[in-house]
Amino acid sequence: MRAALPAGPLWQRLTLDLLIWAPPVLGPLTFTLVGLLGVSAVWLEDPPDSGTLVLFGQRRLHLPYSKTRAYCYMVSLGILAALVSSVLDHARTGFTHPAIWGGTAVGIFGMVVAASLGGLAQPTRGDLYTYLVAMLLLLLIGPLGTYFHVQANLVGKSTIVIERFLRGAPFLAPLLYTNMGVLGLIALLDPREPLK
Repeated sequence: MRAALPAGPLWQRLTLDLLIWAPPVLGPLTFTLVGLLGVSAVWLEDPPDSGTLVLFGQRRLHLPYSKTRAYCYMVSLGILAALVSSVLDHARTGFTHPAIWGGTAVGIFGMVVAASLGGLAQPTRGDLYTYLVAMLLLLLIGPLGTYFHVQANLVGKSTIVIERFLRGAPFLAPLLYTNMGVLGLIALLDPREPLK
């Protein structure tokens, strides 16, 4: 709501400036994604990698692809949400710091690799290694971004001013990349259920 002027003239109702200075538009959607991952984890895929989920009451849902591939798509969407939020947030600063470009590149790389792996019915070992590298880069870029955000919020000789941490660079936001990297690594786990 704060990213648009519903009562304004048609050409001013939604502008890039309003989107950049508004609260993160896609950030809250990552909670929905995590909820979807949690709900889907409850449903057993039988047989493994078949795309057939056993729902409540032994009902079956046939997906066009396996649960693992669906996880890759969801990870890609989560990275996309973090990436769009990051790009809009950093647009306020004009992308002046070189590290911002590195974080953006890692986000784009991770998103494309996760979506590509989801699109492959039979990924090769090289595909899996590329995916693993992308997820590890996401794991690393999050804490690095947090470090830069904390540094941007410090005043003078490392003096902490709480107001800057509340209104300045969001120091936990870069960890969204790390979260998506962890979810991406979870998608690599063996889809077979352990024997009881």
